[in-house]
Amino acid sequence: MCGIAGIVDLQGGAVVPGAIESLTALIAHRGPDGAGFWHSDDKRIALGHRRLAIIDPGARGNQPMISGDGRYVIVYNGEIYNFLELRQELEALGIAYRIRHRGDTRGVAGLGAGDAAALQRHVGICHCRQRLRRCFSGA
Repeated sequence: MCGIAGIVDLQGGAVVPGAIESLTALIAHRGPDGAGFWHSDDKRIALGHRRLAIIDPGARGNQPMISGDGRYVIVYNGEIYNFLELRQELEALGIAYRIRHRGDTRGVAGLGAGDAAALQRHVGICHCRQRLRRCFSGA
């Protein structure tokens, strides 16, 4: 499975430059197929990902993934077994995805369209947790 890492500076300072990259390097064995990093605009939060590409080995499955509106960022480790079924259900509810790949992370999270508000209205995080057949961790 992939490896994920995150740093949050609770004191209000910036995450030390290079810290998330160093932390993610420690888990390189978890994801030999790629690495990705994200820093919040204020530099107080950093996310890292080591990728083990299984479902969608193309570059479009790289993480961290950012919602179309830039509000949400996800790093994810695992697999959503029923993501195709859930994606079809959400599309039927009018949550339009612009999915260009087969990956479960973008498919379920709705990050392709940046329509997080619609996703929350129709599904909600508690309902979503109950519906996912999964093995994962995320930040």
